[in-house]
Amino acid sequence: KSTYLSYLSSEFDRQSLPFIRHHYFLDLADTSDRFSLQQVANSLMAQMEAHHVEHVQGLGDDPKNLRDWIEACAKGYAADGRRFIVLIDGLDHVWRENEHNKRPLDSLFQCLLPAPDNVTLLIGTQKVSDEQLPTYFARFVRPSDWIELPRMSLAAIKKWLLDQFSAKRFELADHAAKHGQDPITEVAEAFERLSGGHPLLLTYGFEALAREERVLTADLIDTFPIRPDGNIKMYYKTLWQRLTFQAKDALHLIADAGFVWPPLGLETCLGIKVGELGREIGHLFYVTDAGQVPFHGSLLVFIQDDSDHVERVGQLLPSVVEWLDSKAPNFHRWGWLWLYKARAGSPNDLLTSPCRKWVIDSLSNAY
Repeated sequence: KSTYLSYLSSEFDRQSLPFIRHHYFLDLADTSDRFSLQQVANSLMAQMEAHHVEHVQGLGDDPKNLRDWIEACAKGYAADGRRFIVLIDGLDHVWRENEHNKRPLDSLFQCLLPAPDNVTLLIGTQKVSDEQLPTYFARFVRPSDWIELPRMSLAAIKKWLLDQFSAKRFELADHAAKHGQDPITEVAEAFERLSGGHPLLLTYGFEALAREERVLTADLIDTFPIRPDGNIKMYYKTLWQRLTFQAKDALHLIADAGFVWPPLGLETCLGIKVGELGREIGHLFYVTDAGQVPFHGSLLVFIQDDSDHVERVGQLLPSVVEWLDSKAPNFHRWGWLWLYKARAGSPNDLLTSPCRKWVIDSLSNAY
């Protein structure tokens, strides 16, 4: 969804269509405030100042004036026959990541609904219940207004696989394909059967197989043990049942942490042999300089919803504190040791250690 909306934004640019946008979620490492009306309005108004300044000159910059700014842009672009587009993505993140509090959504959409004249309001979200959407949303948005993005077609899967093949992520078998097809088409059809066209399931299935086998064939893909029928929650549930306790512990800590675990950090913290976690759960993550990051936040949501999550994290806190205190990189020790010690019942460092020198040292180290 968000990938598509990003592509759509680039098309707006290419076609000189005026728009502003806000995404309630950037990436898992982002800790900035993206929920409050002040921050959202400031972001949108800054975009209007940067790209549509001729229509907003002289307007007050209080966040409560956001609707006035949007109406001014819409009126200005109506003169040359263009609609003003407001794109808001990631509504599902607000309820989930703001302790089931949707007031930030209510505040923003009081400024956006009903849509002003000559404004196209484009909203992106995963399917959620009405209670997670802005209050009175149903008064202005009909069920028929929603467009569900289609799953990946066979042609799209084949194109995606060709990109992976060009990047030398896998090889094809030398023998001729069945029924006179080329090998890449057979592999694409097998991944379509595995994923049901779901992009995330395609990614997980490919990553899991490509990590173990250099040559991918349709027969190999058809033996993949998890067949979730296009349902990502079923994939997570089935995988969870197959994981060892140490892999589950690692996922509990990933879902709990406010930081990206550095390479081999989890193995060191939990006393796990190098390579074991990669074998079990490595296909769920992509590699960055900071460490491994989940391909999608739905993994963290699934783990956080597990009935044992909070209790198990509490049991693992002493191990995390020990790792942060003696084995973690300096940045992680600086940023989270006192916080985790406080959670483990020892808040003294958090309460007494911050001082002027600590602030200056932190700034000088670019923390």
